[in-house]
Amino acid sequence: MIALAALLLAAAPAADTPRAFLARLYARYERGDLNPIPRQEKIYAPELVRQMRLNAKLYGPNEVGLIDYDPVCQCQDMSEMKARIGEIAAAGPGRAEAKVSIGFGHQTERQAIRIKLLHTPAGWRIADIGSREQPSLLGDLQRDNRRLARRKP
Repeated sequence: MIALAALLLAAAPAADTPRAFLARLYARYERGDLNPIPRQEKIYAPELVRQMRLNAKLYGPNEVGLIDYDPVCQCQDMSEMKARIGEIAAAGPGRAEAKVSIGFGHQTERQAIRIKLLHTPAGWRIADIGSREQPSLLGDLQRDNRRLARRKP
């Protein structure tokens, strides 16, 4: 009985915290372990996934939508990417906000991003990502989708 309990405890997943979620996610990027690319639902909250898919649909199969980069690394090429997960603060029930700094290779300049996290039944997911150049990916997608929807017959 004790051996069974020990085996079950050993098989239990690590505590699902915002920091653990981000650490697992960025570790995959740093190792270049994105083959296969994780499904959007494994990374992003449902509303962000919905807006991303709508944006791709509204642009159509032969056009690049609003997102022409990887929001998680704020890049198109993740080689030699290093992420530093900084302060993480609670932002309400089931919500958190994290500060992450992204650098590449030997560059001294790092990109500061803010990640809003949402705890879903499947675990923590990214609800929004912001940087100095793009304060809210979710907000930009929503605005672009409204603009595109008005254009379509």
